[in-house]
Amino acid sequence: MKHNNFYTIQRASHDLQNMGEYWQTETYAARDRYVVDCYRKARGGDPSKNMHYLREVTFAIDGSVTLDALVRLSAKIRSVFVIDCFQISIDRQASQAHMLFDFMNKDTMSIVQINQSNFTSFQVLLIRTLGLPVPEDLRDQWSYFALRSAAMEDPDIFQKILKECSHLKLNKHYYTVIRDLIDFAGSRIENITGRLLKIK
Repeated sequence: MKHNNFYTIQRASHDLQNMGEYWQTETYAARDRYVVDCYRKARGGDPSKNMHYLREVTFAIDGSVTLDALVRLSAKIRSVFVIDCFQISIDRQASQAHMLFDFMNKDTMSIVQINQSNFTSFQVLLIRTLGLPVPEDLRDQWSYFALRSAAMEDPDIFQKILKECSHLKLNKHYYTVIRDLIDFAGSRIENITGRLLKIK
């Protein structure tokens, strides 16, 4: 299990509880069978018991977060981290969201690893996408983490911003400063973002 004051990732062993706001594409048992079948076809045997490929992510939310927003979040997570959410449940009483994920990468038939660096990146993606308050331990470096998260979602984001700016009627000096600022931000996070994206 990995956790901090904001969210927890832990091994799952059953379906999420339906507490009124609930979404699923399949049951826990059906997804478990699917992963085992894929693994058998690719590797010729069953996955080991300590692989823990089905995991639950739990995190704090406020009243503005909807089930639809969490479904959209799951699509972003799939795109960046290659893990597939198949159940979501909201506990309004505890102000928590629960999301059930398949952590098995079907291309490599290996578990997507969550180390300390991309554990933070996962958290930042949740916060940015849902508009949640930034935790105290991230505030000092939030700009860096937010820019890195944006680049993980779209590796061409800085060049796209620069292209949009080129169409605006900006003072030449202002445009040059914006260009240099974007180049600086992109170069600062390029190496670490590249390493993080290798989890795919």
